[in-house]
Amino acid sequence: MGPSHDRSGISRWETGLVRALRRWTERQCPRAFRKSRDTWHKIRHQRITARTESNIKAKTMSQQTDTSQCGGIVVEFESDDITDSRTTKARNIPGSALIYLKGPKFLIYVSGALSMWGDRMWHFAISVFLIELYGHNLLLTAVFGLVLAGSVLLLGALIGDWVDRNPRNKVAHASLFIQNTSVTVCSIVLMLVFSYKERIEQIWDGWFTVVCYTVVIILADVANLASTALTIAIQRDWIVVITGYNRGHLAGMNATMRRIDQVTNILAPLVVGQVMTLASNVVGCGFILAWNLFSLIVEFFFLSRVYRIVPALSVKPPTVEGDQVYLESTERRGLQGID
Repeated sequence: MGPSHDRSGISRWETGLVRALRRWTERQCPRAFRKSRDTWHKIRHQRITARTESNIKAKTMSQQTDTSQCGGIVVEFESDDITDSRTTKARNIPGSALIYLKGPKFLIYVSGALSMWGDRMWHFAISVFLIELYGHNLLLTAVFGLVLAGSVLLLGALIGDWVDRNPRNKVAHASLFIQNTSVTVCSIVLMLVFSYKERIEQIWDGWFTVVCYTVVIILADVANLASTALTIAIQRDWIVVITGYNRGHLAGMNATMRRIDQVTNILAPLVVGQVMTLASNVVGCGFILAWNLFSLIVEFFFLSRVYRIVPALSVKPPTVEGDQVYLESTERRGLQGID
């Protein structure tokens, strides 16, 4: 009992002396004490890190060596956390793809692709139809091109002003309806002219044929103006709002729409040309008519959904004239209040 009691007393005396020296050092040399303490903590942290790394390496080595080896193939096992993370990622991939397919960007891409495809088919087919109708003469095609260019030159500013002044959903729906309806009616007229051309030429001494040509050109021009309004509304207004006025996202969407336009420029004339060559002009008109009806329904639904998904599309910025009228009204109210 005596020696153990003496040893415990000595150990207590030593620990008390160490504590006293530590307190005296902390009071007399605080900077040196803090530096030594930080160094000690770093060394301790390094030792703990080295131990954990060595334990992990030893664990992996043991997993690789202790597993069954068949034909020299070592079966490696993964931890439960890695397996769970990979399974959750695999599960989230279909969900993220479904979210993108339901998102406004994809809907705008599909709607734009349908609209561009129909425009490119119609622009190619109407020129061929006019050449066929006028006896393989380019006169009607030249008149058609002149009417298109002149109408856009004269009415382009009015179309842009109309797009700016009216709500976005009304502009898109009205332009879409006018464009597809004009192409549909024009296709029906062309089908009738191709089917009963000889009888039509005998009515009014051939003047009824001129009336049919005029109706076709006017309807095609109306469809082109409506397509211009829809392009301005979607590519110059809707896409800007959908991207949140972010230049990077806006550049990406514009680039994608440009790629879609280039692809449709190449493929759409080939498809409708093959249909007209293998079948007939009447079948080509029917194909364009069916495409426009299908495109009208799908585009109307997609644009309506995008308008509901993006609430910012319902807020239209005021025009310059609207701001002036508002300022004048506020000034008048102020003057009336002063009087």
